[in-house]
Amino acid sequence: MRKFLLLGLIVFLTAIPIPIVVASSKQAYQDYLYQFDRYRQTYSDFQLARDTYLKYHSLTSQTAAVSATQTMMTQRNLLLRSYLLFLNEKLNENQGLGFATKQYYREKLQQEIAFLDAQNQQIAELTSIDEATNISKLLETHYVALHITIRQTIIALTMGKLLRLSMAFDQNLQTAQALVSDNTTVLSPEKVGIINRWLIQIQNTRSLYQQQLDEITTFSTTKFTTVRAMQDLEQKSEDIDKKFTEAQGLLAQMTSYLGEVVTALKYQ
Repeated sequence: MRKFLLLGLIVFLTAIPIPIVVASSKQAYQDYLYQFDRYRQTYSDFQLARDTYLKYHSLTSQTAAVSATQTMMTQRNLLLRSYLLFLNEKLNENQGLGFATKQYYREKLQQEIAFLDAQNQQIAELTSIDEATNISKLLETHYVALHITIRQTIIALTMGKLLRLSMAFDQNLQTAQALVSDNTTVLSPEKVGIINRWLIQIQNTRSLYQQQLDEITTFSTTKFTTVRAMQDLEQKSEDIDKKFTEAQGLLAQMTSYLGEVVTALKYQ
């Protein structure tokens, strides 16, 4: 009976950051929201059937409880599966990641989907509460590994967005440098000296920005391998989020600096 209470595992997917939704991933996101609503309903039905069984201990209530448990566990896996498919769509859309990187995370997501599909086959065949508890424990013991894959994929998606912004910035920086070089005879020597110093400062900030991105990549691929508990995963995820915030700050700073260079050239 106590084991039956362990089946009340709630999937806190609402705590996972949702990448920005665009048109091509909209359907996958809507499916995720639908599956989440379905999960809440089946979990409510499961709680009612469980409480009824614990109160009456009849064969009828036991059969109803097993059926409700099957439905809830299946829907729980479908919810997780829909989120993984949503992340896969976001990978397809990401314009900052290369094919090899996308394929790497696609394969990791597919491995998790295969795990959930195999579980659903087991769930469909269970006939008792003890069997349901044992199958549910398989997901519980795998839950950290599942969330590591989810977190690493989200980190890669965020990295892809920053890499795309980096490429756009680098192109604008090269354009500005070429303008300065082409107009050295028009600009005063003093002005050229000031703008060149600004460009050096921008390049130094760009180097710090790249260093921050490299640290995030290294952290994501190495530190998560030592994670054994959700609390540790959350802490490491917060550490990476801070690094992303710092990187975004550097990107904003060097973009602002570059704007000053453009303004100086324009009004000269």
